[in-house]
Amino acid sequence: MGDGLAERAGPAEGGDGLAGGGDGPAERGDRLAEGGDRPDLEPTEGEGALTTDGARIDPAYWWGLHLGAEVDPSQIRAALSEGTLGAAAEATAARWPDREALRIDDAAITHAELRDASHRLARWLADNGTAPRSRVLVAAPNSIGLVVAYMAALRVGAAVTLANPTLTSRELGALVERVQPSATVTSPDLAPLLPAPNSDSGPDGGSPAPQLGGPTASPVRLTPAPDPASGGPARLVLDLDSPAGLPGEVMALAPAEDAAVNSGDIAHLAFTSGTTGAPKAVPLTHGNVLASVKGLIGAWRWSADDVLVHALPLQHPHGLLAVQMAILTGSRSVVLSKFDPAALCRAVAENRASVLFAVPAVYARLLDWPGFPNADLSSLRLAVSGSAPLPARHSDALTEVLGHRPLERYGLTETGFVLSNLHDGDRLGGAVGYPLPGAEVRIVDPAGAPAPDGTVGEIVVRGPQVFAGYSDAGRGTGGADHGREGAGRETGGAPEAAGREADCADDYEAGGAGAPVADTAGDFLPGGWFRTGDLGQRDPGTGAFSVTGRLKEMIITGGLNVYPVEVEQVLEAQPGVRAAAVAGLPSERWGEEVTAFVVADGPLDTAELAVAAAAELAPYKRPKRYVLVDDLPRNHMGKILRSRLVAPDRPEPGSAA
Repeated sequence: MGDGLAERAGPAEGGDGLAGGGDGPAERGDRLAEGGDRPDLEPTEGEGALTTDGARIDPAYWWGLHLGAEVDPSQIRAALSEGTLGAAAEATAARWPDREALRIDDAAITHAELRDASHRLARWLADNGTAPRSRVLVAAPNSIGLVVAYMAALRVGAAVTLANPTLTSRELGALVERVQPSATVTSPDLAPLLPAPNSDSGPDGGSPAPQLGGPTASPVRLTPAPDPASGGPARLVLDLDSPAGLPGEVMALAPAEDAAVNSGDIAHLAFTSGTTGAPKAVPLTHGNVLASVKGLIGAWRWSADDVLVHALPLQHPHGLLAVQMAILTGSRSVVLSKFDPAALCRAVAENRASVLFAVPAVYARLLDWPGFPNADLSSLRLAVSGSAPLPARHSDALTEVLGHRPLERYGLTETGFVLSNLHDGDRLGGAVGYPLPGAEVRIVDPAGAPAPDGTVGEIVVRGPQVFAGYSDAGRGTGGADHGREGAGRETGGAPEAAGREADCADDYEAGGAGAPVADTAGDFLPGGWFRTGDLGQRDPGTGAFSVTGRLKEMIITGGLNVYPVEVEQVLEAQPGVRAAAVAGLPSERWGEEVTAFVVADGPLDTAELAVAAAAELAPYKRPKRYVLVDDLPRNHMGKILRSRLVAPDRPEPGSAA
């Protein structure tokens, strides 16, 4: 049986072919189905096979649809997680040394330059106390320096935490306390917000740790640091004006060899965004990350000739794909440090970009920009949307401008990317598609049993992309506490509850950098199914999955369940409504009262909204209040922060009684 992914020749170590970097423009995707048209794969019976009226179909069926070829499940699973990120980058640099890997605003770096700079920074990290299985915190805005620091930490065998650059000093301090890094790499603007390297922020206080670069660096030290346990973490302040973002003293160092790591070692120590509770530490292995990215490479027909453009934060999984796709395939990524509609469209046109990554909030602003219909976007073959639901009217409008429907996908910090619409085939607006290679997805009822198609239940997933458990597991409220990456979970997002006990360091020491603790009760169902905390359903006709909301966001009014997304979609389809968010507010009569917060394009009569809702929603789903607001509270990836929605004491005119 042919392995569709393995047929893509690529630079990754061991020749696993999953990187897919060798295809030319005319070959993109064709080599996945050299034997002819996509096979008409049939569901199979047995372990893991699902009937069409349940939540199970042989996962190879969906993987074959994505890849356009019949696949061997065991081979796919093994190939997806094979290797390390550092080895993949090394192979790509050897194959295409002079090809530009990344361009961030006006700064660019080739694959060879990225390899060289990251090896030299790896030397500084190793000389200053960073050993394999330790942790490095990188706090910097979108920049070449951030990318070099990310790769250097991986090369030295450390787990990387990427901090959101909008964090306050208090939040950064809390993050340092939880991560307990051996070193921090930061930008000049964020350096003053981090605990001083000679403070007592280390595990035991003690001797000052070295700092290199930055206005407070005195003296510059390049000698090996004392044991980091005796003082605060070593610190390097990036020089964002230099070609590689590094101080000259670092570029003068001899390159370090890659540390001996394997696919089971921790690559990322990410943090959930904490929108439904205290952030949790999510350790992701090299194998987890590679399985997620390789699955997308095959499913989205990614090749070395692709050019990606986006204006997303590199600290988030969606944005970080720009780096990972480049180092695995030899493709090129163009990243904007700030979003501007004209600049983004200009970047697509000037670079003849083939792929655009954006979130619904970005697409909404593009559609509002008068120049969007006339922008030259003819080179795009994919416009990917994730991190929040894409309103149907926006999907339709984008389809009209682009000539093809945006491709919606789904993933979490804990799972990587696990669902996507098909590259070749109908892209379904409002749906997040089908399980990506290696991923298995189910909808389950409250008892954990597979739910029938068309029934709303919790989304559960398993596969080589999925993490093994939180490093501070068992301290939350189980699966109901989870939030999807698509809802704005941050890779490296700071704990928002600074007072939470920083107890994860013991777990790191017991099992390496960010190793999961044994207690994962509530997070996983038997069989290794991770509970996402997201609600969804599978369409009985197409088999496509859709996300309907969050367990914790579900409104229980008068004993009946209301899913905010359904109500929001009805409201946002009405004339004059720019955006809407629905939440349940306390009510003596109903328990929770369905309340709609509406951003209008201009004057808006909420009585008309009530009439429209009555025509499309059952009485218990209709908002009891309509509150007109200037804007909706969102995080940096466009996720609505429902906990910050507060209704006035009296409903707006036109509210239902």
